Amino acid sequence: MRIFTKIMLALACCGILSISSVSTAFSADLSEESTSLFFELSEYTFTFASGAGAWYTELEIHEDGTFSGNFHNTGMGDRGEGYDYSVYECSYNGTLSDPVKIDDHCFYVQASSLNLDVPDGTEEIRERVRHVSDMPYGLSDAEEMYICLPGCSTEHIPENAGEFFPEKSRVNGVITHPLIYMAASSTVFKGYVSHIEEETAGGNISAERGLVQEAEETARELRDQIYAAKDDQTKADLYETLYMHWDAVLNELWGRLAERLDAEQMDHLTEEELVWIANKESICRQIEAGCVDVRNGQLQSNMFAAEETRSRVYILLKYFE
Repeated sequence: MRIFTKIMLALACCGILSISSVSTAFSADLSEESTSLFFELSEYTFTFASGAGAWYTELEIHEDGTFSGNFHNTGMGDRGEGYDYSVYECSYNGTLSDPVKIDDHCFYVQASSLNLDVPDGTEEIRERVRHVSDMPYGLSDAEEMYICLPGCSTEHIPENAGEFFPEKSRVNGVITHPLIYMAASSTVFKGYVSHIEEETAGGNISAERGLVQEAEETARELRDQIYAAKDDQTKADLYETLYMHWDAVLNELWGRLAERLDAEQMDHLTEEELVWIANKESICRQIEAGCVDVRNGQLQSNMFAAEETRSRVYILLKYFE
């Protein structure tokens, strides 16, 4: 990096010069490098999620420097007249600034826009579920992002982000997976290869990632059938099929983890899994008990179980990365 660039970044860090000025000053210099960086990042899906799978935010960066994603959070205790629980969710999109190169493995960008497909705060009750459009966790104040590629020094990730900084993503002081550090919220989004063909290139085949991606295709077909169904009983049956589908994927991953992890790791994960199962089943019973109509109770319970099990699949998948 040129000395002049380092001086401008130092001034920005001290508050003497805005980082936006740095980005503007070098947008022309880095246009070709920006294209290369965004192309590399487009192969990944970046995820920020709770360990129990209660909520998650997914982010994808596209080759042209735009980004998009989804957020989902289930609030089982948030019920009221006409609805049994609430779902906070959104689909969003935005645009990134040209990146400022900090070193060969770390880049600074700004989210110059962040738009929700449905306005923030919009509410709608469907099938006794309250759907609320909400800002995505980890991104609502993400004007500043640090893109860290494999080989990046962990010094670029502040200590206060430790809660969201996976241990498996760092070895000997360097980052092993692509990460995005959100400065405003001190959160870390971890990158996972989002296309089977890219992941298998070079012989590094992740069978587990491929398994989940194939499962998503089947799940998408089932959801299409659910949306087309005309009555609650058919929807309830299809949601049960969707739940069993994700449960089978979860069990397959669990069996593979038993062969991969040592006894101490497996014991710890088993304790966590048993707590998750108990909570899921307890909430399903609460949903059914809280619905006057039996068929609607089954529908809502199966819907919740399917979504929670899918979220848990992605939590277990992280152990293979």
